[in-house]
This record gives sequence, structure tokens and C-alpha cells, in this order.
Amino acid sequence: PQTMGETATQNAAAIASLEAALAALRQSSAQTQTDLAGVSAKVATLESDFSKGTAIEAGQVRLPLIVSGFETAFATGAAYDAEVAALRQALPDLSVPQAVLANAMTGLKRPDLIARDFNAVLPDVLAGRPVGAEAGWQEATSDWFRGIIALRPTEAVEGDGGAVGRGDFIAANTELDALPQSMRTAVGAVAGDIGNQAAAQTFLAALRQAALAGGNGA
Repeated sequence: PQTMGETATQNAAAIASLEAALAALRQSSAQTQTDLAGVSAKVATLESDFSKGTAIEAGQVRLPLIVSGFETAFATGAAYDAEVAALRQALPDLSVPQAVLANAMTGLKRPDLIARDFNAVLPDVLAGRPVGAEAGWQEATSDWFRGIIALRPTEAVEGDGGAVGRGDFIAANTELDALPQSMRTAVGAVAGDIGNQAAAQTFLAALRQAALAGGNGA
């Protein structure tokens, strides 16, 4: 009986030791799985970053073509949604004006058509100028007329390189904003077309600067 008792005690101790070892093994296995999961997540992140970096680098190589594509589209009235998609890949942090994004599928109105439409509404714009409605209007008359002449297309005023005629829609938009409300109202939908082209030209300037900053020579 004494021998059996000692054996039982030894067996119990051995079982307890095995159970402790098993528990430690389970804990180690769980930690190993956690570590492996962490390593897998890091590998996935690295792969994603590498893939994204490769895509951005490849896109930046195409920046000169993207810039050229935008320039052509803005000048011809063609859609430029493909250029927007390529730009998103090349320069994902570059802000694109809403006016540019909104017309990507349809394109902007061609500059020559804007000049034609503005020349058509110009008599109404001139007719809308206030007379005596603003203090010092008589003194400002010549300034308003200079602003209007600056907006007229080249073919409408012989020898004059008006902002619309020479395709400088940023200057044209500034001139429009300086006109009295009655005259701006007479411009009608043409003002929106001029504003869209002005936004496009401002965006192109920012895009060229970003391309140059990236060392791509656009």
C-alpha cells in the first residue's frame, strides 16, 4: 500500500507537470499564431505599398503625356475622363477642380465657340451697362469699355488681342467679375463656359508645376 501511494503521488505529479507543459505549449502556439498573423499583415502592407508605389511611379513617367492630353482636350472640346483616371494614379494627392471633374465625360466647350457665343451676346452686355446708377459711373465708363474690348475675340476687333480671342480665359473671367451685375447677367451661359475654361487653365498650370516638381520635365 505504501508503494502504491508513492506511485500514485508520482503519477499525479507527472500528470500535473505534463498538463503544465501542455498549457505552456498551447500558450506558445497561440502567441506564435498571433506573431504570424502580425507578420502576414506587415507583409501584406508592404506588398500593397510596393504595388501602389510602382503604380504611382509608372504613372509619373506618363505625366508629360497626361498634361498633353489635358491640353488637347481643353482646346478641342474632347472628353478627358481617361486623363483624369491616369492622373489619379500618377498624382493621387493633386486636387482637381470640381469644374474640371464635372465636365470630364463630356468635355469643355471649345475656345473658338466660346468666343463666337460671347461676340453674339456682346451687344446685350453693352446695353446692360448702368447709366447714373453707380457713383462716378461717367468717370468709370472708359474702364468698363476697356474691359469689354479685352474680352472680345480677336476677329471681332481688328488688331486687338482680346482675352477671349487669344484664349486667356483666366483674364477673361477676371474681367467678367469686374463688370456690373446688369452686364454680367447679359453674358448668360457664356459666363459659365468662360469660368470652366478659366478653371481648366488654372488647373493645367498647377499640373505642370507638380510635374516639374516631380522631375518629369512636363
